[in-house]
Amino acid sequence: MGGNQQDGYFSSYPSVSFSTEDYSGLGIKSTYYSINQGVDWVIFREAFILDSEGIITILFRTEDNAGNLEVTNSQVARVDTMGKWKDTTKVVNSAFATNTN
Repeated sequence: MGGNQQDGYFSSYPSVSFSTEDYSGLGIKSTYYSINQGVDWVIFREAFILDSEGIITILFRTEDNAGNLEVTNSQVARVDTMGKWKDTTKVVNSAFATNTN
């Protein structure tokens, strides 16, 4: 993931890309990613901009030409382009909770 970060948060929408290595020697078929907890998987074709605010978990996995699917990996992106999340929100059990104190 690439982009401007401040205090652990992207201050602009980050660019997301994946790289793969062919450990099996069978060739890479596809890499898949999900930004909605694995409900929908998208075939990764090129870098994309993650244009969402808040704390987003990106799931990803790669399949080789024999149909072997690697274990799902994850990366968390904290995106705050408007300066509102990092000071007022914390994650509680994978959900947002706003600090009202």
